[in-house]
Amino acid sequence: MGMKGGTSWLTAVKRAFRSPTKDTHDDEKKRDKRRWIFRKQNTSPVKSVGNNGGGGASTAAAEQRHAIAVAVAKAAEAEAAVATAQAALQAARLTKPSYGRKHHFGAIVIQTAFRGYLARRALRALKGLVKLQALVRGHNVRKQAKMTLRCMQALVKVQSRVLDQRMRLSHDGCSRKSAFSDTNSVWESRYLQDISDRRSLSREGSSIADDWDERPHTVEE
Repeated sequence: MGMKGGTSWLTAVKRAFRSPTKDTHDDEKKRDKRRWIFRKQNTSPVKSVGNNGGGGASTAAAEQRHAIAVAVAKAAEAEAAVATAQAALQAARLTKPSYGRKHHFGAIVIQTAFRGYLARRALRALKGLVKLQALVRGHNVRKQAKMTLRCMQALVKVQSRVLDQRMRLSHDGCSRKSAFSDTNSVWESRYLQDISDRRSLSREGSSIADDWDERPHTVEE
């Protein structure tokens, strides 16, 4: 019973791990062996009856026992191999989740490290960009301040020149006005003097005329 129970269990395991083509091939081999055994059993008594009755029966029985023993030995070997394979498969199944977990954990660690590297690299690039922008903006601000200062200096120079020109023009105008007023005063003084001279002459002429005697006189007078 123990052999049969163990054999059935091992046979079931063996069938579970075998491929269907292999099972069909093994079944066909077993059937051929059984047919050959039965044919041999059926033919051996006939030969023994024809030749020698007692010796043929004993020979057939011995061959049948030998065939059964060989078949049992092969079945035991196959069942042992199946049991070993099943144990290896169970061990692989038991160890597979842990290996998968380790693999998954390793992948997570690698991804985390790579993402950290990418983040640090992006941060460095961003810092460099910010520094470059600050330098460019500082240069632009300094350049703009210089341009504004130059424009203011130029504007101050232009305003000073305009003021100087206005002052010169005003001074020239004043000098011209003073010269013109001087000439006018000279001409006015001359004109007034001429008028006074004419008036004095006219007065003298009128006084001479008044003193003139129009009566006839003698030579002695």
